[in-house]
Parts: sequence; C-alpha cells; structure tokens
Amino acid sequence: MKISKLFSLAALALMMTACSDQIEQVQQPRNTEGIPFTATISIDKSASTRALTENGTTIEASWVAGEKVALIHNGVNDEMTVASVSGGVATINGTITGTPSNGDAVTVIYPSTAADGTTGNVKADALVGQDGTLKGTAGTSISEKYDIRKSSGATLKVEDSKATLNGNVTLAQQVSIWKLTLQNGGASLNAKALVVKDASDNLLASATLATAGSVFYMAVPAMTSAKIIAANGANTYSYSKAPVSISAGKYYQSTVSLTQDEYTNLSATATANTYMVTAAGKYKFNATIKGNGGLDPITGTTATPISKSSIAGVKVLWELGDTYGKAIKYSSSAYDISYLDGYVYFSTPETFTQGNCYVAIYNSSNEILWSWLIWAGAEPSEVTSGTDKFMNRNLGSIAVGNYSRGFLYQWGRKDPFPAADGNNYTPYSYVPARLTSHSIVEAPITVAYAIANPTHFTSHSAWMTTDDYRADLWSDTEKTIYDPCPAGWRVPTRTQMNNFKTNVGLGTLPGTGFIGTCYAGGDFAYGNPGTGYYRSSTVINRDNSYSFCNDGRVDQSWPNYEGFAVRPVRDVPPATSKSLTSLTTDEIGWRLGNDGVAYSPTGALPAGVTAEAMIAYVGSASDCTHGLAIEMEDLSYLSNTSFSWNNSQTQNNGKTAAEIVTAWSTDHAISGGTWRLPTLSDWEFMLGLTSYTIPITQYIEGSGALNRKMNEAGGTCMMSSYWAATLNDTKAYSAGFPSFSGDVYNAVYLSGNADPGAGNYIRACFAF
Repeated sequence: MKISKLFSLAALALMMTACSDQIEQVQQPRNTEGIPFTATISIDKSASTRALTENGTTIEASWVAGEKVALIHNGVNDEMTVASVSGGVATINGTITGTPSNGDAVTVIYPSTAADGTTGNVKADALVGQDGTLKGTAGTSISEKYDIRKSSGATLKVEDSKATLNGNVTLAQQVSIWKLTLQNGGASLNAKALVVKDASDNLLASATLATAGSVFYMAVPAMTSAKIIAANGANTYSYSKAPVSISAGKYYQSTVSLTQDEYTNLSATATANTYMVTAAGKYKFNATIKGNGGLDPITGTTATPISKSSIAGVKVLWELGDTYGKAIKYSSSAYDISYLDGYVYFSTPETFTQGNCYVAIYNSSNEILWSWLIWAGAEPSEVTSGTDKFMNRNLGSIAVGNYSRGFLYQWGRKDPFPAADGNNYTPYSYVPARLTSHSIVEAPITVAYAIANPTHFTSHSAWMTTDDYRADLWSDTEKTIYDPCPAGWRVPTRTQMNNFKTNVGLGTLPGTGFIGTCYAGGDFAYGNPGTGYYRSSTVINRDNSYSFCNDGRVDQSWPNYEGFAVRPVRDVPPATSKSLTSLTTDEIGWRLGNDGVAYSPTGALPAGVTAEAMIAYVGSASDCTHGLAIEMEDLSYLSNTSFSWNNSQTQNNGKTAAEIVTAWSTDHAISGGTWRLPTLSDWEFMLGLTSYTIPITQYIEGSGALNRKMNEAGGTCMMSSYWAATLNDTKAYSAGFPSFSGDVYNAVYLSGNADPGAGNYIRACFAF
C-alpha cells in the first residue's frame, strides 16, 4: 500500500503525521470459501503524486492499485488487494477466512510481505534486502515493500454473510526514511551495499544498489545508536555514532563520512570450506564461492558461484567450548559477524583465543546456502612423508584440553561433527548445547539436503541417496568443493595414507574415537575413543571407503556414514597444460611431458605422465617448426654420463655423441617432435645468447635464464660443458657453465675449440 504521506524537513527531520484512514463497510455476496470483505480507505493527501516521490525536503506518496495489505484477525492472515484508487480513496477487497466472529481484533499491515505470519507483528528482518531507492525495482524499493505501516484498535463485525469493521483505522508509520550521502576523506564514496546496525551489532536494515553509487535511501526503524557499513567489492567502510536520534515516521537527510576498514581477506589467494585464523584481528572471506570453487561432482563441472542477491545474511551455527566468543568476538548477545556485498566479515576477540566456530550464509527464507569452519589456532607445521607434506595436527584441532583430536567427518561431506572427549565417551562441549546445535537423522539424504543442513548427522549405511552417490565427492585426483580442509590442504588419498604409515607411522596420530550408529532423538554414539580413526579420499562403493587406524590397521573398509578424523595433506593442484603447437614465449620454462603435452612449471602432472624436458625456446629460427625443449637432466646412456664428441672414448660404446642421443631417444620417444644433439644454433636460441659471454643479470633474469627456469621446473641445473652437434674443422663446439666472475657469467658461453675426444656432458634437445 502506497499510503499517502507528506514529509517536511525541520533541522533535517520533521515527524510525519499519521494518516487517519476511514474504513467504510461494503456488503458483498457470501463466498462459499470464506466471507467477502471490502473496504474503502480515505486519503487525506492528494493522490496525484506517485508513491514515493521526493519533492525537495518532502516525500509524497499515494495508494496504487494492486498493492497488497495483510488483514490479521483471530490468528488468521488474509491478504487484501487495493482494487482501485479514485479521488484519494482506495478500495481494498478480499476474502475473510477461518472462523471470524464479532469483536475479533483486527490488525492491518502494509505491505502484506512485512507481516510476521499471523502474529500481528512486523517481521524482525523486514527491512533487510532493500535496493537503496525510493521507487526502483518492483518488489524491493521502499515504495514497493519497505514503507511499512501498521494499524490496530479496530474490531471485526460479521453480519448477514458479510464482514465489516467497526470504527476508524489509523495506519501508523513504523519506519523513517533516511537519505544517506556517503563520503570518504571529503570525496564521494561509491558503494554497492550498505547495512545499518545498532551499537550491539544487531542488523537493522540493509540495501544493495544495482549500480554502485554514493546515495542510499534506507527505510530504518527508530534507533538511539547507528553503525553504518558500506561495501564495494572486498573493501568496507564504516561510521558509528551514539547517541543518535532516529524516530519513526520522519524523513532524514545526512552526509556521512566513513573510514575504510582494515580486514584481512582470508580468501585473497584461494577459497576453502575451512578458514584458519592464527592471530587476533578483523577478517573477511568471499561468501559466494563454494569450497575451493572447483569441481562439483554432482554436476561434473566447476561449481557455480552463489548469487550475491540470494544471500540475506550470515549466522553462527555453533561454537566449540562452553562459553561464547573464542574464535569470533561475542558481546551483548551477538557475534561480531556480518554479510555485505558478497563477503562475510568478522572479528576475533582482542586477545587471541584458540577455538572453532561454524558459520553459514542463508537466503530470505532462512535456508542455508553454504557453511564454513572458522578455525582459530596456532600456525600449523608440516610432517614429511616421502614426497608428501602432512599437517602436524588433525583438522579442527586446537591445543586446548582434549580438543586436540579435531572433528569427525562422514566420507564425502564438508561438515564437522563432535569428537569424543579424551579416553572416555563424553563428546566435546558446544554452545549452544550439542544436541541443540546438532541433530541426528536416520534416512539417507541428498547432497543438497546436507548443504542446507550441515549439522545433521545421518546415521545410515551410506548417508547419501543412491542417485546422489558420486565416487569423487572427495576425489583422489583433485580437490572438490566438498573437501573440508583449508586452502592448500586436502583429504589424503589411500596411497598417501599408506605411505604415511611407512614413512611416519600411524602410531603418531592421536586417538579420536569414531561416531557409530546414532538414532534420531538420541545422542551421538561413540566407539573406542582412545583409538585413532582416519579417513582417506578413496572410496570403495556407496557404503564404504578406505580408512586407517593408529593401531596399525590399514586399508580398512569402513562405512561412509561413520564419523572419522581427517589429517590434511598438502594439496598440489594439477598443472596447467597446452599443446606444443599453441605455445608462446610466455611458456618458456614449462615442462614437456612424455605424452607430448606442455605443462606449467608447478602443479601435479596427470597420472602416468613424467616430465622429459623443459621448453627453452619458442619460434622457428632454429631448424624447428614451433620451438625447442631441453632434457630435464643430463643424458645417461649405459650408466655413463660423460662422453666424447666422436667415438674415441670407451664410455661411448662405439657411438658418437649424436648417435648416443639417437639410441637413447628410442626409449624416450614423444609424438610431435624429434630428439637430437643440440646444434650450435639450438644452444644459441635456448640460452638466449647474443655473444660468447653475457652479464650475469641478463642470464639470470632474461629470456635465456636456462638454469633458473630449469630449477623452477624441477630439473637438474646445467653444469660443466655440454656438446653441440656442430664441428668446426677438427674442433667441436660446446656450451659451458663452469663459473662466473664479477658481473660476467663466464659459465654461459659457446666455444668452438673443444677437443672432440674430450669428455663432456650431453643434454638432448627436442625439436617440435
């Protein structure tokens, strides 16, 4: 209902006079589905101005046909419609349902969407989700949804199959309208989103502009203190003032100078389902990315980000321990956490305290869209197991009491569940209490249900439905959006856990116990709290996966629904790849795989692929079509690594250096090119040489930085002298790397005076 109203300004604000609206009785034929109701509302102000229109220091409004009004009576909420507007009079009609009786108290609320069910109250979050305009997008602007008014005092009269009202109805303004012009450092501040809180960080109102701007119109409740937070992308700005006098039914205009906040972006380099905090401070993370933003096994594609517009806010689901405010600051019955423009913002206590807190974003229907673990503790170190690096603690572990055991996880889920406390069967303490914060269901669920209900433990043989089962919910080959570990870590594979047993020993892992079969309405059922049970990412089938115990049991088939601990291992993401024909000079330093594909210097190679050479030149000037790659290490032939250019030394086994390369290449054949002993021209292009000696800075940082790039790619650096295929009369050319002096790298040179019978090294060259 666009109720006519006139705002005038006196010292920035003037109380709006409440509208007295006379409701007249109109008879209607009886409706078999309810009692018809029609009333007319007289408007004191002119109806010629479209609601809400700013006119200098006033705001005018009128009814508009089609608007919805909630008529609440005797525990029933009936929605009425503005059928027509004529001469300042609005006609509303609809159907009275339930069992209306004479004398029933009636409450009218505009708009109907602001009514809190059948309570006769306005919703507590009724002012959340505005679009920052007076009359912008239908359904979200102040004129469509947030110009909230409420009446009381009228009673219902039912007579002769019709419903009428006794007496007048006064619709009192529930909000004020606040025009905020934002500045920072004296200049206009463009922002995309704005929230208004009170001194206790309770959210009062929020708005998001379609396009960033410096002016926001906000419908706000009466308040005595205000905290304003504006955001544009990852940057936030804030302003606080107490006392402040905001009364209902007024129009305020303010220019507000905000100061940029300093929040550490936990998601700046990578996102995850767990964010680690190791020091007191203010933090934020991207709330639109699910987990690591990578593979969603349910769809088989990269996960779709969560729309900013679908996120209504953030809340804390539970906190570890028996008091509030360890991982996230807590005061005045509220956590210092908020959502704004795609980011979750929170602060730790001023004195850093170890703890764990589970937070979730939700939509306007209070449905959880995604959730994260905030893990506050000491910086983790690494435990080496062969080529793997494991974390020195369990996922969620803190050095406080028995909480060092971490949390327990069902296979394939990102959600932590309570572990057993020590060597008994008492689980961890939580606030709110464990059986308030967590619950147990017995039927298999979908992954979508698990996301929306991250605190529901599913005690069933597989936990997930048959249709939702995927063998790669926790993948062996890449980290998925359901992996619970922090950025840079992942759930270890079966092979990695087996290696950990051999290299480190499972006995080094603490006892954790496990969650077994639980029943709805009961408590968590724990088994063997003194024994450590650990998950791997490797699944056997829908019911079971490979797990490990610290008593030496390995490759055990354990049910996927049972809760086991996770010991994170360093995540090595897959290398970026390109075909050889698509390479540019930007890819010099990439690895050439034995599959004929070029891979970035870092990242895991696909299973079965080994790096044979490094891309050292891209172009066609050296008797090649696209470029050159040089072997990753010195060529070894029949256990020998030093050879003569001709066949004069015994280690050559009757072959020249070029023939040795040919013989070696039969076991190292790669499609798309040919191995050869580098020519003089090959060496010049791979080294980037323009003269026999070059400054060390040019060699180390320039395009010919062969040794540096070889080291970055994981190959063996060049040393001593290497043969070239070119013969200069009776002398052979060679490339040398013996030493450097001053700013001249004598180690990089081309010589035409090498004795063909001398012993030098060979690096095979791949021309493609």
